[in-house]
Amino acid sequence: MRLFFDSNILTYIAIFENFFNERTESSWEEANMVWTQLQGNTLDVNLEREIQALLLIYLIDDKAHFDWLCSDIAIGEISRISDVTKRYWHSDLIGRLMEHRQNVYEEEERVLDNDERDNIYNALLADLPKRMHDDGRQFCEALVVDADYFITNDTEFIKKIKDYDVAQIAIKASDIPFVRLALENGSV
Repeated sequence: MRLFFDSNILTYIAIFENFFNERTESSWEEANMVWTQLQGNTLDVNLEREIQALLLIYLIDDKAHFDWLCSDIAIGEISRISDVTKRYWHSDLIGRLMEHRQNVYEEEERVLDNDERDNIYNALLADLPKRMHDDGRQFCEALVVDADYFITNDTEFIKKIKDYDVAQIAIKASDIPFVRLALENGSV
């Protein structure tokens, strides 16, 4: 399965990855403390559900291999974070994702074609509001690389593209069918 993450999801993973690995109360509390320090607010119940959904994906990935991919656009968004400490929290994850992406694309002999991505964007999403331009381009890149899901927490973006034939791949982590089922069954 190929998962393609937007920059907000990368932030969630970067901050909560230690908890994903350890799954202890103390690692959960530490991640929440870091979240509050970096983001300036506490997790709300909806965001906590998305973190739990990402944990499930992380755990399932131990048994089934997923490709965890992201766009240079997302990496660029993260590199423009002005707060050095906030940007630092992403560095290890971004490095590993870039290396993984390179290995996946090399194995497939894939050369990412930004023109193809931009052509899909212009054909499908040209009417998106300017503030969603980068989200739309990342989504189109996910289409180019045959991602099963473009994982975002941007409800407005998901709603905006819901009428397109390919919109079903833009989804919150908690709405991926196998994740939603596990969350409903209390598997976390």
